[in-house]
Amino acid sequence: MKFSYSLKIKFVISYVLFTTFLLSSILIYFYVSSKGQIKNRAKQESVYYNRILSEAIQTQIQHTKFELQDLRLQWLSTFPTKKNIRGIKGSKMAPLKKFVSGYPRKYTEIAILNFPKKEKYCIRPLLALNGKIEYVTVHESISQVRSGLLGTEGYSLKGELRMRAPDLALPAHPVQFVLPLFPKLGLYLSASINFDFLIKQSVLDAKCPDSIQPFITDSSGSILYSNNVAWLNQSLFQIFSLPTYFLDECYKNRNATVIIKEDACFHCAYLLNMKSYVGIQRKFASEMEQLNQQIFEAILFAGLIFLIAGVLGHFQLIRMTQSLSEVTRVSNRVAEGDFTEKIGVTRKDELGVLIEAFNQMVDKLDENYHKLNQMNTELKRTIDDLHQAREELSRQERLAIIGETVSKISHEIQNKISGVSIWVQNLEAQADDDSRLYINEIRNALQSFMDLLINFKNFYRLPKLNKEQVEVISLIDSVLKRYGSELSNKKLKVVKKYGSGQNKIYADANLLEEVLLNILLNAVYFSPSGGTIYCSYGVEKGFHFISIEDEGPGVPLRDRKMIFQPFYTNNPSGSGLGLAISYNIIKAHQGSIDYEDGAQGGAKFTIRIPEDKELT
Repeated sequence: MKFSYSLKIKFVISYVLFTTFLLSSILIYFYVSSKGQIKNRAKQESVYYNRILSEAIQTQIQHTKFELQDLRLQWLSTFPTKKNIRGIKGSKMAPLKKFVSGYPRKYTEIAILNFPKKEKYCIRPLLALNGKIEYVTVHESISQVRSGLLGTEGYSLKGELRMRAPDLALPAHPVQFVLPLFPKLGLYLSASINFDFLIKQSVLDAKCPDSIQPFITDSSGSILYSNNVAWLNQSLFQIFSLPTYFLDECYKNRNATVIIKEDACFHCAYLLNMKSYVGIQRKFASEMEQLNQQIFEAILFAGLIFLIAGVLGHFQLIRMTQSLSEVTRVSNRVAEGDFTEKIGVTRKDELGVLIEAFNQMVDKLDENYHKLNQMNTELKRTIDDLHQAREELSRQERLAIIGETVSKISHEIQNKISGVSIWVQNLEAQADDDSRLYINEIRNALQSFMDLLINFKNFYRLPKLNKEQVEVISLIDSVLKRYGSELSNKKLKVVKKYGSGQNKIYADANLLEEVLLNILLNAVYFSPSGGTIYCSYGVEKGFHFISIEDEGPGVPLRDRKMIFQPFYTNNPSGSGLGLAISYNIIKAHQGSIDYEDGAQGGAKFTIRIPEDKELT
């Protein structure tokens, strides 16, 4: 009885303390984590819907451009000659009126501008007293076009369409577009868009939930558009007590800056072509109220569980002294090899001694089990390394044997070609002008064959490195300079991204230059005219890396395993040895060369060479 009484006291004290601590910890953790999740979700949704709304605005602008291009084509197809367009009135305004009637609330004005005559013929929709929309044709004189639409070339705007951001000084904030009709005659088509209509349509397209409140502000923070009329023309900083640097941070960091208040979070993104900010207010006050209600209900539920568990524990305690045989049974199972069970209670009485011995035994078995698994993992890694080293050694041996054979064969072929070249020179000395054309083609073919033999020998000959200190950035710029004419011929743009700091490595400068030339040659060949080639350099995780990326078609997925094999090429004029030779050169530097798809869908090759140490 004394033994049982001791266990009861210990149980009651332990149960109260442990259960109280456990339930409190769970409730606190649940509340803190749920609150953090609500705010994090609100932050993510504000960034997401800001991006969706910004894209919707850009889509509306793009649709507007397409509509105006179609209107221009319709007008020009109706009046295709200079003779037709003299005297812009009557039927010549009909296409404009028909176009405006299709978008009565979107376009506030469609006009034809005649700069030589300083005339403006426009169609404007007006809301009549009876609620119907009427269309008024207005003939006005103009002195100048709003600055920024035609640029410095005056009336020489050709086939392009230009847009001007909304004029915030005007009450309706119109957005204006101008595109040419007959530039040589000074005739242009002008359109003014209702700013509020454009934004409202974009908000509808974005399909924001009720918790999302979008708004538009100018660069000073004044709210230009909002579903909440009370916000209009008010300062963003005063209404929501936001710091004055908020818009500047949003402009610099794009999607990174989100300010979280007690019941809402705010995020803005800058629209370059609108010269304004798209803002999102994500409210989460209702979610916090719901969380508080859940916590209150959880406390009540936890209290009920606490009472029920206490009653059940009391009855279990009465039987505990009779359950030592169960502890012995579990110990026997562990001794037989099943050590998944463990008693997680610490005691200082007789039962505690048995439990402690049991736990020590399980810990020891578990420790030995993990050690065995670790040894197996290390053994597998060692076997994989040995297998890879054996394959690389076998490959080098095969290359050495083939290289020796190729060297002998190519030597004999070169001797024959040299003899043929002498015969060609003799023929050229005796040939007339017509024959020299064919002889020159023969000489070019012989030279091409000689180049192929040299590349073939280079591939099967292990590179011998002449290492020296190389400035990587200077080497890249030198290679780009050598291909300057090819880049200019295809109107290719080169974007450089060089990291700061150390840019010197120990390498064979000539061989490394050959690798860059091979990769850049492919990039120039496969890049579309007017495309961009991206060259990057930096130091990362103990390696110098050089990447060259183009905007070409890339390498098909089925061919990517063969790009570094000899004679694989998608270039009809290539030998298929450039990348294979480059692979051998980088391997000789104990580096790596990898292919991946570029950000623009083209090919991206990355070279990695160990940092700041001479290779052995």
